Amino acid sequence: MNAPHLAFRLVLREVKTLKREVGLYCGLSAVCSALSLLPAQFLYSFATQLPGIEVNNLRPFLTTLAIAGTVTGLGAASAAWVKTFVREWLRLKIIPVLRLQLMEKSGELHPIPLETLGEDRLSILSHDLSVTERFLTQSVLDGIDGATLFLETALILLLVSGGVAFALALGALLLVRFDSFLQQRLAPQVTELKALEVNTNQLLFEHLFNCSTIRPQTAEELQIRTIQDRLRGVGARGLSVARKLGRTQAIYELIGITLLTLCLLALAYGTAFSQISIRTAFYYPFYLVPLLFSTKMLAQALAEWHTVTPSVARLSLFLETPCPAKTPALDALVGG
Repeated sequence: MNAPHLAFRLVLREVKTLKREVGLYCGLSAVCSALSLLPAQFLYSFATQLPGIEVNNLRPFLTTLAIAGTVTGLGAASAAWVKTFVREWLRLKIIPVLRLQLMEKSGELHPIPLETLGEDRLSILSHDLSVTERFLTQSVLDGIDGATLFLETALILLLVSGGVAFALALGALLLVRFDSFLQQRLAPQVTELKALEVNTNQLLFEHLFNCSTIRPQTAEELQIRTIQDRLRGVGARGLSVARKLGRTQAIYELIGITLLTLCLLALAYGTAFSQISIRTAFYYPFYLVPLLFSTKMLAQALAEWHTVTPSVARLSLFLETPCPAKTPALDALVGG
């Protein structure tokens, strides 16, 4: 069974366990995304009404502007508060559920001496638990927020302009898919780097623990040199991965700006030939920002998925296997 399938099964199992809470979060995320679009609508209304301002109607306009600004600020502040509170509430729901599942698994492991698992296995499983918790409580929720914001922004643009908005939304989704493809190619190298960091930290902790015991000086010097070599290797590998990640982000930004430019060119062309009204075209400068922001949130969530898949898969296999200490499949995944 491949790692992505195992990882997806764990995510799906956690979602089913907390389906009410996750459903509530999706609904609130949609409401908060709608409220977060109020500033864009506020700016759009200001920009479209500004050319018609005269001295005799200045006071009503300023009064309406002040009221609208207050309502927009209260709406955006309420959305930020609710989303922050609900995210933390859901995080506190997810973490106990995952850890209770590990406690139930410990009942199966009870007849087995803890030393049988080995320090490396325990260290790796502890790392996998932390990675899985962070993915479920951050990346998954970011993906939900990005999806709701993208759908609502794209729907507004589709309602006001149709064809241009459809092409823009389709291009944004293709951009997310292209970025996911690039991140998937880099994922093995990122995973290998993180595994090297975990192994180096484990070696460092073993050295600190062994400092309290009587050991030959030559052995201690050898271990110090080994740790130094590992740290240099992590640094060199990290710089190599950082360069590749930087190129991927640069490509993403370049394509994103190109997509934005093409959209504006289409709007200018349509406005020049009276196919699109200026009032309709004014929507795009204010709604393109949340659309591209939501696209980036989706891309980052997918990139994180490719990175954490091995850790989530190992933890999923550990939870599903009756006796992990004797399971060749788990040993193969863990590297034991």
